[in-house]
Amino acid sequence: MEYESVIGQGRVEMLSDDEKCNALYILMKHYGQEEFSFNKAVMPRTKVFKLVVEKVTGKIRLKKNDKH
Repeated sequence: MEYESVIGQGRVEMLSDDEKCNALYILMKHYGQEEFSFNKAVMPRTKVFKLVVEKVTGKIRLKKNDKH
């Protein structure tokens, strides 16, 4: 089996009201929704968090070639 993985370690912080709208637009654009409108009435009850990365590690495993 082949795989690649990245692990981030750090602390999680809640975004401010100003930051969370922009973060949600970025997330929706990433998942293919260029023009996504949010219901502004629910934004005060919406929590958005970010990982402040302090350490990153990664690994990769490639298949070994069979020489039979």
